Amino acid sequence: MMKTRYLAAAVLLAFLALPSLEAQTKKRLAILPFSGGSGQDGETISVLLSNQRALLNAFTVQPRNSAIDRIMGEQQFQRQSGLINSDAISEIGKLNTADLVVSGYIARLGTTNLLIISIVDVTEVQQIAGVYQTYRSIEEIRGLLPDLSQRLVQASQKEYQNLPGLAIPSFTVPANVNANDAMVLAQILATEIVNLGRYAVFPRNNSVDDVIKEHQFQRSGQTATTMALGTSRSIDYILSSSVMSLGRMNMFGAQILSIEKGEMIVGTDREYQDISDGLNKNLMRDIARELTAGVGGSAQTPEKAPRRTREPREPKEPKEYEPNDPKLWTIGASVGSTFIQPVVVATIHGTVAPTRYSFFDIGLDAGFFSIWYPSYLGTDGRTRISGEISNYTSLYPFVHYALFVPFPRRGGWYIGAGAGWMLSFFDFNGEDGRYVGSTTDSSFFIDAKTGFNIGNVVDLSYTMRTNFYGALHKFSVGYTYRFKGSKKGGEE
Repeated sequence: MMKTRYLAAAVLLAFLALPSLEAQTKKRLAILPFSGGSGQDGETISVLLSNQRALLNAFTVQPRNSAIDRIMGEQQFQRQSGLINSDAISEIGKLNTADLVVSGYIARLGTTNLLIISIVDVTEVQQIAGVYQTYRSIEEIRGLLPDLSQRLVQASQKEYQNLPGLAIPSFTVPANVNANDAMVLAQILATEIVNLGRYAVFPRNNSVDDVIKEHQFQRSGQTATTMALGTSRSIDYILSSSVMSLGRMNMFGAQILSIEKGEMIVGTDREYQDISDGLNKNLMRDIARELTAGVGGSAQTPEKAPRRTREPREPKEPKEYEPNDPKLWTIGASVGSTFIQPVVVATIHGTVAPTRYSFFDIGLDAGFFSIWYPSYLGTDGRTRISGEISNYTSLYPFVHYALFVPFPRRGGWYIGAGAGWMLSFFDFNGEDGRYVGSTTDSSFFIDAKTGFNIGNVVDLSYTMRTNFYGALHKFSVGYTYRFKGSKKGGEE
């Protein structure tokens, strides 16, 4: 009996100890205040991120302490445009007894903002995950962070111990190129390479710069020593980036160089006009894919691959997308009414977005039925035929141009104006109910329109239509099919 009690007590203690053992296996994560942005946006986003359930389940999130604030005040925490300064992050992480450090930067892109978030391994001074997302206002952040934090967790769980080391040194930007745009695009490129899981990426820091100097010294033939980062990892390759001006365009080029052989393994380049252009066209994602296409088993596999003890899993690309693309491309149909003439309106239409946050709405209204009139007045205000309208149909092709404000997740609000030409057909009966005649009428109308696209599926709209002799008020509800938005990394 006594043994049974001891056994039960031991089982109970083991059960109670499970949560603490699980907590000990979790890596400790420190989240730093984000730089850039306006006012307290960076501080706000870092606080909201620290409360995300995905991060709390995957890591032990560490509170910030006064030592971190002191270091951030003494050092240049983030290099220009949010490029990671891993030396500062490493020191901050060690003072905070953290294994991983999350840092972020907010860049302004015209009427929108770009949020870049990175996770750095403090011990290896290595970037292991990153995401980026565009947003319009700080109010949207709360709705975006759950997805961003989940993507960070997924990316950080990839295996990177046996991957070849890739250093990303600092690079200079010509005076005639926007340095902020170039630096932000460079950080996005590093994030894309990290998330593809083909290289262990070591961001810009003093140790990496020392390795580059040593690499140049090696190429002079005076030494054959491969420098390390001051950690257990060595650098095998270097990502060399360059930016140059091409008239009104800029060109971003990137190459991967082998330290051991002192030669280029692969290289590619893309043209861009500004940072928004680079993001919308996914230029950095395309460059990252081309640079890493030969890693992991193809004929172009770099020399480091044979040293792996086992073949790494083919990584799944992170699900990166713009939750709500600011371009509205749809086709759809709706039904509505003016409650006078026509009583029933069926519409088919489609939207085409030539620019962000605006679109053309092109469609056709088909109208049916009319209320009873003792006489029909033409659009010029004169009586055409006296009697009751027995049959009424109309066709109204139209074109509208509207401005579009997307909701944080799906859908949006729009407002615009346009015009169309209405062609109407009437049959009349006299007072005795007999057919007395038919007529047609055509008229040019000006439209003002507003409405909501809900969940990229349901469309609710109101249209005020006038030919300057009177006005029609059309209310309609319909279904829309919205074409896929542009995929982003980091948002769309």
